[in-house]
Amino acid sequence: MRRLSLRGLMPVIGIVLCGLSLSAQSTIHELKLEPEKLEAVEGKAYLFAVPYTVPVANIVSSSNAAVNASQGKVAIYVYDGPKRAVGLDPWVAVGTGSELVAGKCYKMVLNGTTQNTWKCQPTGTPTESKSVTISKNTGSSPVLSGWNGVANTAWSKASATLDGVSYAYIYDNGNGVYALENLDRTWDVGEPMIVQSPVAGKMTFTKSGVGFDFGGNMKPGEEFDAPSRKTASETYNLVISPLNDGYTDKMDLTFQTEDKDGYVIGKDLAKLHGEGTGVLQIWMEAYGTDLSVHTAVLTDGRAVIPVHIYAPATDDYVLTAGGGDVSQFTLVHNGAYQTKSINYWRIRLTKGENILTLQYGFPTPTGIDESNTERRSKKVMRDGRLFILRDGQWFNALGEQTTEN
Repeated sequence: MRRLSLRGLMPVIGIVLCGLSLSAQSTIHELKLEPEKLEAVEGKAYLFAVPYTVPVANIVSSSNAAVNASQGKVAIYVYDGPKRAVGLDPWVAVGTGSELVAGKCYKMVLNGTTQNTWKCQPTGTPTESKSVTISKNTGSSPVLSGWNGVANTAWSKASATLDGVSYAYIYDNGNGVYALENLDRTWDVGEPMIVQSPVAGKMTFTKSGVGFDFGGNMKPGEEFDAPSRKTASETYNLVISPLNDGYTDKMDLTFQTEDKDGYVIGKDLAKLHGEGTGVLQIWMEAYGTDLSVHTAVLTDGRAVIPVHIYAPATDDYVLTAGGGDVSQFTLVHNGAYQTKSINYWRIRLTKGENILTLQYGFPTPTGIDESNTERRSKKVMRDGRLFILRDGQWFNALGEQTTEN
């Protein structure tokens, strides 16, 4: 057996490919749900994909051949963009007598077992594809429209291209959350993603770097290096990180001077929160929607962006800005301006959801006294709205002075 190691490259799902021939009898695709663990978690959702057609009945536990996906111990769902377009749950159950196909994004939930590694054997001779069909999936609003769950259908590491789309979500199975990625980064064999497209068309996969196929071109033990993330110079990356090691999350912010009527697919991207709890997350709010990508309109060279951060514990965190002239940013938290060191802020967050304000293009205040911010400020909720009482003055969630009513 030859192992394709994805360590450091693919947080979505660990994959082992063995029996590297094109015959149906020897080609087996293995799915490891929990990276670096012996057991998976019952009831937890895991996203995955397959590189060829596999009957559900042919998905069998690697450690216990008596356990297979068609026995009711595994529930499998496929991502359905048309369901999301009409405001319904996009995950549709796949019957135990059905087949899984290449190019689609699936979710597995264990029920009555904690088996971590599953073998998927195709029926017939597997065939390779270099593209997948994307649907526009028009819904009642642009926020709901255009969503597709897809996967790399090439049998090699490949870059993906789709007109009008720059971003994709991968799913971190270990933490149970979606992570924002650039679409044109390198995708592994069968790696799933969720995208929002303004147009119908074809997502194409082009072999990138050292390829891998079922002819066994990989050397035993060979590892791929993690791909570098490309970022447009006009896009600001805002990354929230623990002060020490731990999961980080990001959002992308771009500015334009032309008027923009609401959410625009390709310029904005709704935040997918996933099913994980207790995981550090960051997002923006605009148009009544949580966003991980936002193109904001500058008015007289200025903009105010509400930023939400879920903190898994009361602690110090680091918010880093990059990709442009970050000197234009100021951050307001609890009604007080936060000091910035070059391109990052060190901020104290309380466990749960925190609301901050990112200002762009405003004069940088002087004499910020961060040391007394927490002592002099407190949060107050009035009719579902957040206010900050600081030094006897009231501020709203955007850091603007106001009254509590």
